[in-house]
Amino acid sequence: MDSIYVLSVIATMAIVTLALRVIPFILPRSILQRRIIQRVAEFIPLVIMVVLVSNAFKGHSAADWHSILPLSIGIFTVATCLLWFRIPLFSILAGVAVHMLLLKL
Repeated sequence: MDSIYVLSVIATMAIVTLALRVIPFILPRSILQRRIIQRVAEFIPLVIMVVLVSNAFKGHSAADWHSILPLSIGIFTVATCLLWFRIPLFSILAGVAVHMLLLKL
């Protein structure tokens, strides 16, 4: 791969990330307080979790329970911790820890 191509991809990702993080500070408060924007902001974390979970199951067959069981228990741990503690980072770390622990057993 050409190094100019790699650097241009990294620069593009950095610019898009920066733009997405700056937009809420640039937009007027009246736009940010619209009901549709509030609803979208409410459901974005759930959508991201669904995408991550469906990606985690990609490539696993239902017959391969040795890899699906730890994955399922890890996902259940994330959901349970999120519902109980309401701390997303803690929930993700707990789920990953349980998943890794079960894979090592």
